[in-house]
Amino acid sequence: MFAGMTYYELIWFFLLYSILGWVVEVVYHVIAQGKIVNRGFLNGPVCPIYGFGMIAVLILVYAVTPPGADKPPVPALFAGGMALTTAIELFGGWALDRLFHMRWWDYSGLPFNFHGYICLKFSILWGLGVLLVVGFVHPPVSLIPDFLIPVSIAGWVILALVYTIYLADLIVTYLTVRDMAKDYEELERFRRSLRGLSDSMTEHIGAGTIQAEQKIGEHQVQAALARAELKDAVEEKRAEYERAKILQKAELDAKITELREKREAAELRFAEMLDAHAARLRGSAHFGRGRLMKAFPGLRSHTHDEILKELRKRLEG
Repeated sequence: MFAGMTYYELIWFFLLYSILGWVVEVVYHVIAQGKIVNRGFLNGPVCPIYGFGMIAVLILVYAVTPPGADKPPVPALFAGGMALTTAIELFGGWALDRLFHMRWWDYSGLPFNFHGYICLKFSILWGLGVLLVVGFVHPPVSLIPDFLIPVSIAGWVILALVYTIYLADLIVTYLTVRDMAKDYEELERFRRSLRGLSDSMTEHIGAGTIQAEQKIGEHQVQAALARAELKDAVEEKRAEYERAKILQKAELDAKITELREKREAAELRFAEMLDAHAARLRGSAHFGRGRLMKAFPGLRSHTHDEILKELRKRLEG
């Protein structure tokens, strides 16, 4: 027994509430956005964070229920439930952020938020949700392991099969997100090299202009000296000045043209890479990285945010 539950019940509750949490997310998104989207982090119809959250709540219920009482005090359940679920959401958001360098949800636009991971509005909603689930949802759900699928070899086999699929889904999703991060890093490196070409071009234009002005200044000084000391060499100096001016401009134009061609080729290649990645996202709209982009429209990256914005533009277009 653990917190008043058998281990068989504990395993079933985690699975059942992961599924129910997924249903809640899908329904909420339908109401808020008018679209049916698989809102889970995993590909299957499960949200593990709800499973962890509800197990924590059931442990809380066991802890705050006075001896001999059937139900826990409502204020203690609300406050404890709000604190627990908020802590789980905070840790989950932080862990995913550190693991994949991506922000899967962001409450930064809402008041009383903490680094965008949690906010007061949703913390209160979680607290109310805990009261609702404990009071009305858990009583019928608690009957499933005891009566519909009682402890038996068949029950354990079903759990083993379901959790094997669950684990496989987790591994596939992890590899998918890891590959996404690698691809976005490659695109980001290419984008930085493209920006480097533009900066180099700007530097050459500026440096070339300064050098030209210096040479022009030198020839002007030489021409002035020639007028003062050797009047018969004025025309020669003037011609030399014109030749230097033309040569400097030709060298600068050639270098700028070379850099412009490299930049245009790089821009074309970068656009092709973005189009290829967008096509992969469209092709995996129901499974894989494309589904994740749809499931988390607020997905942001600390290092690849511009890449994500470019990909979204292509998907929306």
